Amino acid sequence: MRTSLIARHGWAAAFLIFFSGGWTFSQSDSGVDLRPKKALWGSYGYVNSAGKYVLEPQYENALPFSDFLAAVKKNGRWGYINGEGKFIIEPSFEDAYLFSEQTAAVKLDGKWGFINRAGKFLIEPKYEDAALFRQGLAAVKWDGKWGFVSKTGEMIVPPRFQQVYFFQEDRCGAWADGKWGFIDRRGEFVIPPKYDEVLAFSEGLAAVNLGGKLEGEIFGGGTWRFVNAEGREVIAEALVSHASPASTATSRVGTEGRQDAKAEILGVENGFQSGRARILLGPHIMNGESRNPCWGYIDAKGNWLADGATTIPLNFSTYTPGEGFTFESDLLGSKGSPADVLQTARTAESLGKAYEQIEAIQQEADEQFAAAERAEELGDKEAAAAARQLGKERKEEALRLRKETEKRGGDSNANSLKYFEQALKIYQDFAKENPDDFRKNEAQYKAGEMLEQLARYWDAYEAYKKMVEESSANQYWDLAIERMYAIGNVFLAGQPQMLWKIPMPADMNKVVKIYETIIRVAPFGPYAPLATFSCGLARERQKKWPEAVKFYEDVL
Repeated sequence: MRTSLIARHGWAAAFLIFFSGGWTFSQSDSGVDLRPKKALWGSYGYVNSAGKYVLEPQYENALPFSDFLAAVKKNGRWGYINGEGKFIIEPSFEDAYLFSEQTAAVKLDGKWGFINRAGKFLIEPKYEDAALFRQGLAAVKWDGKWGFVSKTGEMIVPPRFQQVYFFQEDRCGAWADGKWGFIDRRGEFVIPPKYDEVLAFSEGLAAVNLGGKLEGEIFGGGTWRFVNAEGREVIAEALVSHASPASTATSRVGTEGRQDAKAEILGVENGFQSGRARILLGPHIMNGESRNPCWGYIDAKGNWLADGATTIPLNFSTYTPGEGFTFESDLLGSKGSPADVLQTARTAESLGKAYEQIEAIQQEADEQFAAAERAEELGDKEAAAAARQLGKERKEEALRLRKETEKRGGDSNANSLKYFEQALKIYQDFAKENPDDFRKNEAQYKAGEMLEQLARYWDAYEAYKKMVEESSANQYWDLAIERMYAIGNVFLAGQPQMLWKIPMPADMNKVVKIYETIIRVAPFGPYAPLATFSCGLARERQKKWPEAVKFYEDVL
């Protein structure tokens, strides 16, 4: 299952598919803002968002961080490290997979089982293959067929499927009789197997393919559409209305009330996130001109949105990215409707993420040029030439993306922090000035996210805490609880706080305060027992043994 998913969608895409709940893997699901990278000489290390090695290349293989741990291979065996590179679970397994829901599938003596974060087996190795837990269930292979087990090892869905994916929104892609459909948690098909490929449900919709084929290890062809949880086809085509010239890097193309043309969906990068999905639009006509296939976004009604840009009405006029006004003079002002202001914050956030990507690519280029110089000093001209070429390619890519971002309204001299700070201010002002607006919760939550982007973790916790204490009836409540738990784990893992740009040691009292907030506001939620256990760990580090024991007893 893992092999087929990665081959058909790519390792990065497969990881996003597994974690398609709306989070970027570097912060939300991983808890550690590091990603694996292979060095020129073949070893793996971990780099930060700027592309700089934090954990030097020393591993034979490495997987992304997940649940604050990463599986790495050393001396022929797999174990798990934390963000500092310390082995939390010693390398003793033949193979290993990502942690999810505090468990991970590992292989020992030719069989797969599941361990907890202490490295102890929750389910003894006995399966032919296994995957990660999602929604309390994990796929396991027994006698050549796939089924699902709970964390107690109970076989909830008997092994009878040839291939499966994972559960999300109580639906799981399953393969039977040569076609894909979706099963429920009982293992019954609720959407019959009639598709050639499916992706996981996200925000109530799943992408399905008709007519595509698996050629070798790559899936392609056919057309994609989106179905709801009952299998009803919701989006069959992208609705295309009008578009401005491509040189303006615009803007919304489809409209809900006007459908001048339609186009097939030839590809889907991932499921819906934040109300939109990235797709490959088939050949279409815009402004009377024939257009080739291109990537962009659709909303939940099938309306086509051009790649990465938005049209923002402000002061009864239309803002076109790159024209009209600047962020400093206009976008930070209280102009337009609340919806306009919130959209402005989203645009600033989008630009910040674009510049963050550019900065990471530029850092990679600089590293390659430095590697070329080292190779020259060692007399290895071939390695120097290869590194120099890679550096040149990454530099050109950074320049290309910078030009594209500038067309969308970015400042030529800007960096990611500038736009994250602008987005933060707008989100904070919106929440303060619109206390009764139904979008206030989104603004509060997004303010917390921006604070995390700026590495202001304690302030982010305070923002999430304020949101969950003020209301529980909103779609961001559970997400805020999850983020608070992640921030608590960041401090618990010993990652330093930043105070006036001076590294400060983590405060275990603050760690406990974060976890106790989770226990208080969500005592019956999935993070309450985890937070209680982590409180025990924090007190143990402070050598406050009686308090640690009390927390551990509360878990039991």
